[in-house]
Amino acid sequence: MNLLKNMRTAWIKPAQVNFQNLMFWVPSFEVLEPLLASIEQVGILNPPVVKGDEYNIFSPILGRRRLQVAAALKFESVEVRIADSSLNDDDKYLMAFWDNFARIKQDPAVKAHTIKRLLELFSREILAKNILPFIDTPPRGPKLERLRKIGGLENNILEAISDGKIQEKSAILFAELPFNERQAVFKLVCNLGLNSNKAFEIISSLFDLSILWKKPVTDLLSDPDAVRILDDSVLSAQERASAFRDSLKSWKHPYIYEKQKGFEGWAREIHPPENVRMRPAQSFEDDSVSIEMRLDSRAEAEKFLTVIDQYKKETPGKAND
Repeated sequence: MNLLKNMRTAWIKPAQVNFQNLMFWVPSFEVLEPLLASIEQVGILNPPVVKGDEYNIFSPILGRRRLQVAAALKFESVEVRIADSSLNDDDKYLMAFWDNFARIKQDPAVKAHTIKRLLELFSREILAKNILPFIDTPPRGPKLERLRKIGGLENNILEAISDGKIQEKSAILFAELPFNERQAVFKLVCNLGLNSNKAFEIISSLFDLSILWKKPVTDLLSDPDAVRILDDSVLSAQERASAFRDSLKSWKHPYIYEKQKGFEGWAREIHPPENVRMRPAQSFEDDSVSIEMRLDSRAEAEKFLTVIDQYKKETPGKAND
């Protein structure tokens, strides 16, 4: 089916466009400024496609951003193409899908939102045959369900996913939280300026503790220790983030946390050289210590190994310590 057939051209006022109608919306998290500069200089070269109603109000199908720029620039009128009224809304959404295909395939947030919308409009059989193979998505299974859940998240979180500030595994945890809880956690990781890995560490810790203690995440964030750290205006965002991550570790794994602090205190007391790093055993299963040393030359490495060899000879009982 040719979805673009039987269109007619018309000129409409930007005030006639219903931007609140998101029926055919495919997200775009790019800033409008470059498009605005282009349209301001050369105009709209490719007329947007809209759906009209009996009240002469038009809903964007293709070119929503172009119409938004036209409204921002206070255009008196805009040339548009009005979709054939014989097409149903599912077909009109397919027009938006194919028009934004490259972005849907490349941007994980746009892809998730689009898959959720497609699952609302079409049977899985139709999607499996005609659409999902083109965006590298299996027609069923956990990956599809994960994307569907992520696609239902709010736009501020989807935008963070698009920007790489939130990983897919963090988004899945957000999808499991009630609206007020996930927004509280999202605001927290934004305020602390965390990268995606550290954001996941905090999100997953709060999620796990919420299940373990059977408390809403908002209750955890209201804990006096958490409030004291997060509201400390003397500390920088980075310092508050570090202190809060430590606090979460102490809540989640108190035994390991205490062992870690003890080990760090011991390491500071013995003042190792700057080129030496010491690591405890995994999860402090025993008292062994791994020592990493960076040397500037092979000659220094040979000298160091000679000293170690001499130590082994002098202390045979500790040769393998």
